[in-house]
Amino acid sequence: MVCTGIQRKPVASPILRGGSRWWLTAKSLLIDSGAALCFVSSRLSQAFTQSYKDKMYQHNVWLKGLLMLSMAMAPAFAGPAPTSPATASTSSSSLTSTASNSTKRIVQYYGSPLEASHHVHIAQLVNSSRPIYATNVLFGTFTILDNNTMKITTGEASVWKSDDPALDWAWSEMREVQQAGVAVSMFLRAGFHLLNNDTTFDARYAPLHDLLTRRKFDGIDLDIENDAITLNTTVKLIRRLRADFGAGFVITLAPVATALAGGINLSQFSYTALEKQVGDDIAWYNAQFYGTGGLTIDAFDAVVSNGWDPARFTIGMASSPDFQTGTFPLSDLHAVFANITAKHPRVRGMAGFDYYDQCPGGWSAPWQWPIWAAVQLGIAPANATQSFQQSIQSCGANRV
Repeated sequence: MVCTGIQRKPVASPILRGGSRWWLTAKSLLIDSGAALCFVSSRLSQAFTQSYKDKMYQHNVWLKGLLMLSMAMAPAFAGPAPTSPATASTSSSSLTSTASNSTKRIVQYYGSPLEASHHVHIAQLVNSSRPIYATNVLFGTFTILDNNTMKITTGEASVWKSDDPALDWAWSEMREVQQAGVAVSMFLRAGFHLLNNDTTFDARYAPLHDLLTRRKFDGIDLDIENDAITLNTTVKLIRRLRADFGAGFVITLAPVATALAGGINLSQFSYTALEKQVGDDIAWYNAQFYGTGGLTIDAFDAVVSNGWDPARFTIGMASSPDFQTGTFPLSDLHAVFANITAKHPRVRGMAGFDYYDQCPGGWSAPWQWPIWAAVQLGIAPANATQSFQQSIQSCGANRV
């Protein structure tokens, strides 16, 4: 029994007996299940030596007593809450990172576990005495294949089967991140068009479902770009994911910001229409304010002016210099974010792409970006970046 050897604080529990009230007080005792069952058993034995009527009366009374006793003992003996079958194999995080106390999200893309022939260690985010400000890590980059399997592109042109033993170290670090309270989602980047055919949908979806389940992902980020998936299929996929993995499964999408503003749209379907149909199943959108536009207050305002609540999307930036266009000093971005958060305090958070050499920090300390982002959003104190101010300044040519 799980209660063996558990020390309890003094408990006073009122129990009705034969019309009178008496109190059972356990004072600094070591209560185990054997003692509790022995105690209840002896009382029931006494009760059943009386007449049938008395026996039934005492039986009912002692059932009440047993219930109240179990309620008093429950906090010490309780295990994990039962999980519904739909979510039992998917979620490992306790979601207790420093920033998780806020509604703001600090989203870290980890799309390149291998880069320049060396391991990129995402566990650096959590393996230190530093506060953890990242709330979500998007692990990938995954693709659905036409042979009903999946692959992961780990950086550069390295393509691996999703379960290649050579990546065991990356899966292990993913577990470390989850155990630290940071939710880990699959970063799904391609193969969406294979889901368009209703006849083969289940076969194409099966390896995705299998990998999400076996690897215990907390969610999925759907990055649909230049992939001929229809609005109807996207709706079907989101509804299927929600039905299969439950309410706690984090479903996000990553449109370019101009798509939300009514401009250039790499996804080829309307996000406004998607929001109307399955918005309740989408946690938020990681809007890309790079590539097709800049990270400016005007670009942000354009999205809001098109009817989007700032609480529905994060500000996605190219934290890695490899994905940036246009020159903008990182140190100057503080003023940009100050303007955005002052004008739109409901903005959901920030997202950084990609982890391996992002600024500040670069190759040696990419963990610095989530802390910097948390300062911009007011989640972390201004002095949280004091130890790496030089790194921030050295990003002088950071481009967004």
